[in-house]
Amino acid sequence: MKTYLAIFKPLEGGGYFVRFPDVEGVLTEGHSLEHAFEMATDALALILADYEKLPKPSQAEDLEPKLAPGERLVPVPVDPKLIFHYQPKQRVNVSLPTPILQAIDVARAKTGQDRSEFLAEGAKILLEQGA
Repeated sequence: MKTYLAIFKPLEGGGYFVRFPDVEGVLTEGHSLEHAFEMATDALALILADYEKLPKPSQAEDLEPKLAPGERLVPVPVDPKLIFHYQPKQRVNVSLPTPILQAIDVARAKTGQDRSEFLAEGAKILLEQGA
């Protein structure tokens, strides 16, 4: 799973301000470290949903010398389900043979995906393979 390093800066009144040096426009904050991490995960997915190709993440050793006092690097994973949630969608009508639809429902139940997520992920894999 791809991760990006976020810079967590403590705020004077408590909480943390979060920014991502590798992804422009991702700024958020939280009232605690845990809340800031949740907000960072969500904000990262929201912005990355508009990207066709994800930017290359920096290495910690490149960013650490640039940190201000009190700031710390926190790796934040990219959540593909959140990215899918935020991407623009278009409704289509698809007809599938009943046995295939039943097999899809069995497989997607194991992953916790809905039909749209499952079919979109399968199509993406086939497209990446050059099908």
